[in-house]
Amino acid sequence: MPARQHIHVLVAILSWIGFALLWVLLYEQGKLTREAIALSVGTVAAITLAVAIVTLAWVRHNVSIHRRKGPRTGRALLAPRLDVDRLDRAVTWDFPDGHNEARKSALVVVELDGDVKRYRDGS
Repeated sequence: MPARQHIHVLVAILSWIGFALLWVLLYEQGKLTREAIALSVGTVAAITLAVAIVTLAWVRHNVSIHRRKGPRTGRALLAPRLDVDRLDRAVTWDFPDGHNEARKSALVVVELDGDVKRYRDGS
């Protein structure tokens, strides 16, 4: 078992021990009544039910996508846009071969001039 899983198991065990100790404290203080137990059990049951409903709805949604589109075989093949950036600013390439040459350059300087992003050779 990887170290991360050991930590998760340890945290889970410590959480349940803390939960049990809190119930012991309630008992020692005389606050452990039937009403308190019923309220706690009801709250935990409601949260569990809500998580189960949301999880099942999400699984159903994903299964319906799988039935309509079939299994994923890889990432969608979309060519990157080289004329604008993600913020819809115009992009200019100060390289004779455009972005292909920029990829080969050792240093590319990116400058922003208003709404235009400019890539130039920095070496």
